[in-house]
Amino acid sequence: MFKKSILRCSLLSLSIGLSGCGDSIATIDQHNLDIISQSSAFSENEIIEFREKLALCQKDEFCQSKITYALYDNAFVTENFSQIGTAINYMKWVNNIENHTVTMESQRLSINWGKLFRGTFMCLNNEKCTQWLIDSNNATEIDIQSLKALGQ
Repeated sequence: MFKKSILRCSLLSLSIGLSGCGDSIATIDQHNLDIISQSSAFSENEIIEFREKLALCQKDEFCQSKITYALYDNAFVTENFSQIGTAINYMKWVNNIENHTVTMESQRLSINWGKLFRGTFMCLNNEKCTQWLIDSNNATEIDIQSLKALGQ
């Protein structure tokens, strides 16, 4: 299933010019958090496969970042969302709540959504992985620039 979603995502992005795949950007709320967190991409078999691949990476940060990004991207794509588009939306949301009173609910949502972008942020912190995101049509240079600017 993991490989099928990645292939479907790659073919879709090539045919219609999407970056990050998935058809839509998730609204940052509890409902979408639950949908993505409970994705079949996080099944026991998928997690075992992820851990095996991660172990093969040893200390290679590019490999670790790429494998982690792919796991989470599979969850987004399986639920018909764009990980990169949603990550941009998330960063805008975080910047917006920082300008308002932070509630326990917004803090909890921020932390839990942030966990879903572990792979995205790992890739952004690794130049080779960032280039891989662009080269593999998972993100555009504009997407990367937006995420980096929003993260400052």
